[in-house]
Amino acid sequence: MEKPRLTVFIAGGAGRLGSAVVVALLGEGHRVIVYDNLTVGTRESVQAGAKFIFGDIRDPHLIPLVFKMEKVDLVIHLANLGEIGAVATDAFSVYDVNVLGTLNLLRAAVRQNIRKFIVISGETVTSESPFGSSQMACQEILQVARECHDISIAT
Repeated sequence: MEKPRLTVFIAGGAGRLGSAVVVALLGEGHRVIVYDNLTVGTRESVQAGAKFIFGDIRDPHLIPLVFKMEKVDLVIHLANLGEIGAVATDAFSVYDVNVLGTLNLLRAAVRQNIRKFIVISGETVTSESPFGSSQMACQEILQVARECHDISIAT
């Protein structure tokens, strides 16, 4: 019996890691929506066959609209600001993207009854930097979502 095809929303799918995930999902026959503001990734890195939507995870209005219109089954969250260059010195931007962005994705997923959520970070998490402490805060938020909203979250 063939596995059902999923509609997968990938936040940060135009980056290096996201592009690889997109290729794998398309290879398995899934429908893929890449949602990215191209801060780190490029439009050219989005694999043919994936739908591209220019957007920011801090936008609390566009995300739920996309989830509803595209009938998303699974959210994969790769969009974050990491320990790269000057970004690491701007703690407010790191928290804004990483924590607020994660909250926006989770809130929209819960409201649209999306029960599968995967978070992937390509970096080691320590609390000694804005990135690390923002990722630790996100881990706490994800745990609360698991317990309170019956959502399956893999990290």
